[in-house]
Amino acid sequence: MGDFSNSDKEKYEFHNVDNDFLVNILNNQDESVGNFLDLEQNNAAMNRIYSNNNLFQFGQQIQQQQNQQQNQQQNNQNNNQFQQDTQNQNQFNQGQEHENTQYKQDQYKMKDPKQYQQKNMQEQIRHDYNNTGNRGEDLITEKVQEEKPQQLQQQQNQTMNPFKLEEDAYQNEHIQFNSQNNKFKKFSVNINGSSDDDYDDDIKNRSGIQKISSNPNQYSQNTIQNSNFTIKADEMEKLNQKLARNRESARNSRKRKKVYIELLESKVQNLTDELEKTRKMLDQSKEYMNKINSHNQILTGFVFGRQQLFEKLDNSIKQNKDENEISLLLDSLRFRLGATGKERVVAINHFFKQMLDICIPTHFRYLLWTASESHDMFCENLEDKLNHLEGKSTANPQKISWRHELMAQLNLSAKQKSQLKRFQKKFMNEKVQMDGLIGQLQSMKDQIHTKSLGVQNLIDDIRTVLSPLQAATFLIFLEKNKYRREISNSRIWDAIKKNIDVEEEDEEEQEDDQEFEENQQRINQKNSFQIEQKQEEIQQNLNDDSDYLKKKICNDMNKN
Repeated sequence: MGDFSNSDKEKYEFHNVDNDFLVNILNNQDESVGNFLDLEQNNAAMNRIYSNNNLFQFGQQIQQQQNQQQNQQQNNQNNNQFQQDTQNQNQFNQGQEHENTQYKQDQYKMKDPKQYQQKNMQEQIRHDYNNTGNRGEDLITEKVQEEKPQQLQQQQNQTMNPFKLEEDAYQNEHIQFNSQNNKFKKFSVNINGSSDDDYDDDIKNRSGIQKISSNPNQYSQNTIQNSNFTIKADEMEKLNQKLARNRESARNSRKRKKVYIELLESKVQNLTDELEKTRKMLDQSKEYMNKINSHNQILTGFVFGRQQLFEKLDNSIKQNKDENEISLLLDSLRFRLGATGKERVVAINHFFKQMLDICIPTHFRYLLWTASESHDMFCENLEDKLNHLEGKSTANPQKISWRHELMAQLNLSAKQKSQLKRFQKKFMNEKVQMDGLIGQLQSMKDQIHTKSLGVQNLIDDIRTVLSPLQAATFLIFLEKNKYRREISNSRIWDAIKKNIDVEEEDEEEQEDDQEFEENQQRINQKNSFQIEQKQEEIQQNLNDDSDYLKKKICNDMNKN
């Protein structure tokens, strides 16, 4: 390394260290370690003596100068010229400081990274040493004038503690002399009892050499830092445990949420299926109600139309209207409600279907149809058929889906299918026989209709004998007495007379039993009423006798 420049030497003007000897130490790196140790101890003793005698006085002077500087800055704060001069002075000082801290490139060209690190450390030591204000009133005053308000506040805080200034000065000198070369570094390592790696960390952190014996305050601070580190470690452990619990709670919450969502989805699916079934049932009920309403309209049309015609005919008779008008009403009645009347024919067909529905229940019709068509439970390949039905369910769900649903709900086993297969022929035979009977009923209905036409023709012949008024009176009277037993079906038709007679006898017996019970109740009520009356009479007589005896006793006592 080359010699220090004049600007560098000026920075050490107020040090209690021989500058020439310091230059020799820096240039001659082969100097023995023992001489350097003696030099370091002597210089440290001189620094402590100088600081103990004059540091308090220097602190007071610095405090006064800082107060004066602050007052002067406050007074000249609004002076633009002063601010401009101050700014120029600061720029000049920064440039001067940069020149003082820079080495000449040609003379101090760095070749080794360790030398580059040592050079930066030297520059930092010089800068920190000048800022502490440990040597000389003139240098301190000049530095105070050049400092910014923030740096002045830092110096004020430092001067308030003289012992702190002493320790900083000693540590800075110690760092300066122990960062020159590798021999000094080894000496520092031996003093501290640390390794080379620890020394590199110390250089990076610029913490210097800490001696526990000479600096007990630093030892107490290290102890506090260690305790704080232990407390922070405990806090970090608690924080990690808390975070782990939070993560576990979050995982459990997500699992519960997932299960809850799955339950909700299943519930929604079940409700959707039930809603779909209910909708189908409502649609079927709606269709059934529409059929019933249409049937009711037919029946109401037949009944009310017939009733209106008879009312008009009755009013015509009561009002003594013309026979021609009565004859027109009779023709209208024959056309609408006669054997060939439109409303009567529609009503006959409707009631014939209703009769078949009542005679043959729904499950009878289903079993007869499936047996004859070899569908559903009587199908040979039921699974293939179900798959076929499932494929068609999308095209026409109303006709196929209900059968597929029925088979899915029954879930027949192979053994059950084989057992049901034996009943197929029997159902088919029954269907053939019932088809014959229903055909006979249809032919009988047609025959009855034909015979009704013959009777209607006879009635027309009778109208030629009777007058319109007489014919109208005849029809109205029979309409009012149509529920008489003598003209009921049980009295006219011998084919159903026996069954009807048995039913009527049962009804008569029930009526007789009801009459007997009613008579018996009347007798019991009458007897109970009579008994109550007698009890009241007896009680009244007893009361009268007791009153009479009391009066008699009272009279006898008065006489005595």
